[in-house]
Amino acid sequence: MSAARPAAAGGGRPLVVVNTAIELHGTSGSATATRELVAALRALPAVEVVESSPASRGGHGSLRNALADARWDLWQASRSGPQGRPVDLLVSPCNIGLRGAARRHLLVVHDVMPFDRPDLFDRKFGAYFRALVPRSVRSADRVLTLSEHAATRLRAMAPHTDVRVVAWGYGTPDSVAAAGFPVDGARPVVLMVGATAPVKNQAAGVAAVAALRSSSGRDIGLRVLGPAGRAERDVLAAIAAVDPAGAWSSREVDVAPDVLAAAYASSWVLLQPSYDEGFGLPLVEAARHGLPAVHSGRGAMPSVLREVDAGGVAPQVLAAALAPLLDPVEWARLSQASRERAGAFSPGVFRATVRDAVLDLLP
Repeated sequence: MSAARPAAAGGGRPLVVVNTAIELHGTSGSATATRELVAALRALPAVEVVESSPASRGGHGSLRNALADARWDLWQASRSGPQGRPVDLLVSPCNIGLRGAARRHLLVVHDVMPFDRPDLFDRKFGAYFRALVPRSVRSADRVLTLSEHAATRLRAMAPHTDVRVVAWGYGTPDSVAAAGFPVDGARPVVLMVGATAPVKNQAAGVAAVAALRSSSGRDIGLRVLGPAGRAERDVLAAIAAVDPAGAWSSREVDVAPDVLAAAYASSWVLLQPSYDEGFGLPLVEAARHGLPAVHSGRGAMPSVLREVDAGGVAPQVLAAALAPLLDPVEWARLSQASRERAGAFSPGVFRATVRDAVLDLLP
């Protein structure tokens, strides 16, 4: 049974159903991206937008949960419109979905990492992803993805599908608190955002902060925010190894959006040490606040935000890239560069992109 939330009463407007089941898994980049997509769809003229999800949803840890996920994404979501009304457009925002009973289907594929680096993912999840994503892409009327690399991969598996690269939006146009360089003895805090998955390489990020504390002699802090994933134990072990008393580090799971926004505004730098990224939404979120970022340079991250590309995933490499930002002049330069880059991902640009990608799919 679905928990559908209509935007407004009918009135003959085209009906768009968005599969928002990802939100049942807690705060994540995919869930945040889905919220931005819903907001952009609601800005379309004369369109009724309905969010739909199952009453509950498990993870990918068992065959039973995987089958329940697949049944919803491939069958039930397209039939979850209000009062049995036909769905004009089904939007599947998280890699997997079929048109089913809907008239048209828009699919969003965030990345192709389980194809490129299957060793970094749970074996069962990887098999699930590699089995269902090609089928979903081939059956979609249009696919949106976040990098040219992913688009090339998707076009190879589905040559006749309309695949488009989009720059994802970062939120509402409201003003946000700006990050600032720590003053008056305040502790510089490194922020890492994302689920603790092996691909995120957060354990190396923890070691990098510890190395920077040692080499600089500065009291640098660390906050790790995001859902607990398959590498949670490794990340907690890495934190315990360098800060057993919890004197300068913290681990926070499933924080509210306002807490995440405050973390961006109050931190010194964002660190993304990932082995790969299909996009890297935290880079865009940080840039919105003028928070400089250091990333490993893997996947799509250099195309999202050029500075600072550490050029590697090792703790020593990451620590060396973080060190220059202890200079307030260099920090200010990078903060301004981040703020300027954020304009490419503004809500207005994103809404125009979504409008162009959706309107011709509607009746």
